[in-house]
Amino acid sequence: RETEKELLLKHLRSVGAVGAPVSELLQVLKDRSRGHVRALLAELRDAGRARNSGTTKAGRWHVEP
Repeated sequence: RETEKELLLKHLRSVGAVGAPVSELLQVLKDRSRGHVRALLAELRDAGRARNSGTTKAGRWHVEP
C-alpha cells in the first residue's frame, strides 16, 4: 500500500503544478480499481502529502510541498 502511494506521489511530482486527474492516476496503478486509487489519494490528503483542486471530473490532484 505504501509503495502504491509512493508511485502516485512520484507521478504527481513529475506533472508539477499542472496536477493530474484521477483518470490519469488510474493509469499509474492500472491493476487497481478507481475506488482503491481514490482511497489511496484520500489517505495521502489526510496525511497532508497531496491535495485536490476542482470538483469531480474536472478535479486535479497535486503533491503538497
